[in-house]
Amino acid sequence: MDFLCGMIVGIFQLGMEIRFFYITFIILSIYPVKAQNSYSLNFDGEADYVEVPYGSAMIANAGQITLCGWVYPRNTNSGWPDFDAFFGFRNESDADFYLLQLDNYKVEGRLRVTGNVAYTVVTAAESISPDTWYHLALTYDGANLFVYINGIEAGSTEASGQIINENVSLTIGRLVFQTTNFDLDGQADEVSLWNIALTEQQIQDYMYADLTGEAGLVGYWNFNEGTGDIANDAGGNDNDGLINGAVWSIDIPFTGGGQCDSSEVELWNQCYSIENTTELDLSNRGLTGEIPPEIGNLTNLTFLDLQWNDLTGSIPTELGNLTNLAWLSLYFSGVTGLIPAEIGNLANLTHLDLQWNGLTGPIPPEIGYLTNLINLGLGTNELTGPIPAEIGNLTNLTSLRLNSNSLTGAIPVSICGLDLNWSSSSDFNISNNQLCPPYPSCIENYAGEQDTYNCTQAAITDETFPITYSLYNAYPNPFNPFTTLRYDLPEDAMVNITIYDMMGRNVKTMVNSQQNAGFKSIHWDATNDAGIPVSAGMYFYAIQASYFHLVKKMILLK
Repeated sequence: MDFLCGMIVGIFQLGMEIRFFYITFIILSIYPVKAQNSYSLNFDGEADYVEVPYGSAMIANAGQITLCGWVYPRNTNSGWPDFDAFFGFRNESDADFYLLQLDNYKVEGRLRVTGNVAYTVVTAAESISPDTWYHLALTYDGANLFVYINGIEAGSTEASGQIINENVSLTIGRLVFQTTNFDLDGQADEVSLWNIALTEQQIQDYMYADLTGEAGLVGYWNFNEGTGDIANDAGGNDNDGLINGAVWSIDIPFTGGGQCDSSEVELWNQCYSIENTTELDLSNRGLTGEIPPEIGNLTNLTFLDLQWNDLTGSIPTELGNLTNLAWLSLYFSGVTGLIPAEIGNLANLTHLDLQWNGLTGPIPPEIGYLTNLINLGLGTNELTGPIPAEIGNLTNLTSLRLNSNSLTGAIPVSICGLDLNWSSSSDFNISNNQLCPPYPSCIENYAGEQDTYNCTQAAITDETFPITYSLYNAYPNPFNPFTTLRYDLPEDAMVNITIYDMMGRNVKTMVNSQQNAGFKSIHWDATNDAGIPVSAGMYFYAIQASYFHLVKKMILLK
């Protein structure tokens, strides 16, 4: 059954600065209300876990026990929906008390008592789903073993005996079965251990609460530290845990909405002071969803770092309100869509890094207003169109990276007005685009590999014939579903270009004909000779032209 709960929701109208309130009633089934400034722990399924060593205050020879916490299993584990460990005790002999996820989205609770007698409860199929927060609890009252999901009994079995936990650690995010480690790909939060059997009502009451030393509480790891490698026992029993690999995240089981007052902005369920927030480092926090447009109200920000997250959606135009920003990084954050023209409002920026995302469309000419920029990174996106001539206004640049996009057309001569170390790929990189020669004199030797397939004949008439045979790296690489293979022929030659799989088997013959000298390119659509799409993986492409033979590799993603 679900829980009916009244909640006050505030709606703030920015333009009029008027707050309206109304009462709404919502059905609560999977969401707690947590204190502000809370965190969770993010486990990647690869040897990330928390270990709470055995101590005198831990369970020993217990006749009753409860273990519960919040989990967020992800659908990214290669074994999903096979086994994902949540939390518990496990030593292969007499100390089993744990919760884990089985195939077909079932939850297993297990108890082993004296005499090596084991009891197991398995919930119904599809009791949980990936990418959703759940509260799980396992209780043993001396007569029965229960599993609860979101405060509701999901399975039980009769059980009896004493659980032994002598010199056995509690682990969160990992359980060991013989020689195999079962690791959680997901998040965990608010884990608690009790030396009593909580009732269904108590589980429902405590699942939404910050615990403060309730009767029977043995350990409480709320993961609110947000930094460091120690998970403190917030229950006051000194059963601190050691964090191995897991990283802090502000993605928590939280209702959100109506929690911040008019002097604050809510971002990813946290409140930030409009007046006092000047630096915001949310890098590598496991953030999801779109960047809230309300971030534009933090007008005193000078530093904003959202890199290494799992965001979606486009860059909000409201970022253009942050005119005090000196540092902005969305590196590898997951954003897509256009670079908003409003980015040109950030005249104080010295560092702008938007690399390794899915940004599309042109580089806005307004970027030329950012005359204080020292570092500009737009590489490894899906940007199209020409490099705007306004790029030449950025005379303070020491680093410019536009590589690995689909930029086209001629490179503006204004780029030569920049004082860059053209020969250093870390300072200047425009390679792996579709930029057409002839190139400005300052960079004619530093343009890197370009796909000139779509360049007009007029643009390439000034190119001389290649001096040597060459086979270039596929672009893009990795790719899905198309990539371009470029090669140079200094003379007429019989050319064979063939694609092979990792076993050396012929996948597709791309070229097998006499060709004239020149700069060449072909496109592969990830199909075989029969026109059937091939599977993801590593492939090799080889060229044989006259005496020239070379093999390179590429990776197809699906």
